[in-house]
Amino acid sequence: MYVRNCWYVAAWNHEIKENALFSCMIINQPLVIYRKADGALAAFENRCCHRGAPLSMGRREGDNLRCLYHGLKFAPDGRCIEIPGQDRIPNNACVKTFPVIEAHSWIWVWMGDPALADPDLIPRAMALDTPGWQSRSGHIEYETYYQLINDNLLDFSHLGYVHPTSFATSEDWAFTRPKITRVPRGLRIERWVTDQPSAHGVDAPRVDIWNRYDFLLPGIIVMDAHAVEAGGAQRNDMGPPDLTKTPALFTQYSCQAVTPVSDHRSRYSYSVLMPDHLAGNGMLDGFWAGTLAAFEEDRIIIEAQASINRLDPDRAPVPTSFDAALGQFRWLIEKMVKEEQSVSAAPVVAA
Repeated sequence: MYVRNCWYVAAWNHEIKENALFSCMIINQPLVIYRKADGALAAFENRCCHRGAPLSMGRREGDNLRCLYHGLKFAPDGRCIEIPGQDRIPNNACVKTFPVIEAHSWIWVWMGDPALADPDLIPRAMALDTPGWQSRSGHIEYETYYQLINDNLLDFSHLGYVHPTSFATSEDWAFTRPKITRVPRGLRIERWVTDQPSAHGVDAPRVDIWNRYDFLLPGIIVMDAHAVEAGGAQRNDMGPPDLTKTPALFTQYSCQAVTPVSDHRSRYSYSVLMPDHLAGNGMLDGFWAGTLAAFEEDRIIIEAQASINRLDPDRAPVPTSFDAALGQFRWLIEKMVKEEQSVSAAPVVAA
């Protein structure tokens, strides 16, 4: 079940090399993306209209793309502009194109109605080159349906069991209920976890940890986390921390994107950003190493979960109180899919 009228992350912007063709798949749709001479992007269906050869196996010719099976050449708007050995070009000789935008260090592709492709709907993530911050980034391919990854990210009660070493998290995360708030096209999840042992090079015996993130369609996380001296949560009345009153001993921002590749494969892109004064002390490198280990731990258990679920896909899970966020997000996806389907199925009324 996929929402089409939204922006999906296809890649990090540094993955789209100059003069190269980048192939990927989003919601079972093969794509090829490339940069034009002015740096703007073009995104095609990765399928020649002639006999279906992948256009990613073709070549750039200026801003145009030539299929290297029988030589048809396409302009960036998808029109076929040359058929070798044939003067007349049929009107239906074209390739489907997709709105594509580079923003916040990501390449975003709109998979639905192009007329509805509103750039303002792109989540305001934090770019990797944000001044005053140092960053690390990467991505993982999962052999699983994307909703299982969303579920994992919407419920942090697993942190103390899956990541006790990599993230140095305690089981207190499973006993601390988050505050969940609806935001446009998603949820905001926030919580304090108090009186925790220090980690990641923090110079304090015990800390309170503030964690907040927006989880937005189709599976985008924009997160900030701070560790302050123990007692800081109470001094902030258990609300968002005032860092002038309770200075952060540790701060990290993270932007993450779950992209459905197909019904059984997903791409998970992620970044960590830390302010210069902390990153320069080696804190970022240590935390990044733990992050990579933690995300691999997630992949292992989620792919194992998926393999078990495929044996009996109709068996309903037994919910717990920590399923509130993932239940709401699945409901939001289902609601939007039904709305899109109802619009596409509506009869056309003659003027």
